[in-house]
Amino acid sequence: MTGPTRERAVLQVADQLFLALHDDRTGHAHAGPAALGLTLAGGLLAELLLADLIAVSESLVWPIAGRRPGSMLAHRLLVTISQEPRPLPVATWLTFLSRAAADGVGTRLHAGGWLIRTERGGLLGRRVRVEFPNPTAVACVVVDLQQRLRHGDYRDLSDAAAIALIDAAGLTGPVLWDDARAYLGALVRHAPPALLALAGHLRTAVADAVVSHRH
Repeated sequence: MTGPTRERAVLQVADQLFLALHDDRTGHAHAGPAALGLTLAGGLLAELLLADLIAVSESLVWPIAGRRPGSMLAHRLLVTISQEPRPLPVATWLTFLSRAAADGVGTRLHAGGWLIRTERGGLLGRRVRVEFPNPTAVACVVVDLQQRLRHGDYRDLSDAAAIALIDAAGLTGPVLWDDARAYLGALVRHAPPALLALAGHLRTAVADAVVSHRH
């Protein structure tokens, strides 16, 4: 496996987040397990939101009948959301999805040739190691997001979603650059209100997770 080919290089929001939140050389995450899982969960919800398959209103996630999502992972998520008897809060879905988001998105990227996942069991439980066969391709994902943010170019809303969720997770500095938040004004002006609402819920969820970990 030599890395993603041109045909496989199209990335969903959660894919962009996974790659951006890991060091392209070591495979180590820039965030702890809780923040990583929550951010990827936000990315999965953003994929459905941008495809008009869910709506976020009054802090609830509402399924919308429409076309099939572009990936099996997103399809399974939409089925799960649609099977609930009533709409559930965004915070509930973020928490629920965060438990398996890294595995799900990692598996999707593995199938696309972006990474190699190695699982090992031990006394401390299961550990997953991530390796990128083409670190340059992974680094280019981050560079592209940096350029979008610097120039306020949000014609592709998946880029806007990834940047908004990185910022909501408090990872703008580590992932993009130290003063990147100064460029977020254009994002706020161009992003759909529902996407900004989702980012707001993620910000709260990550903050709550940090507080819970400290106690």
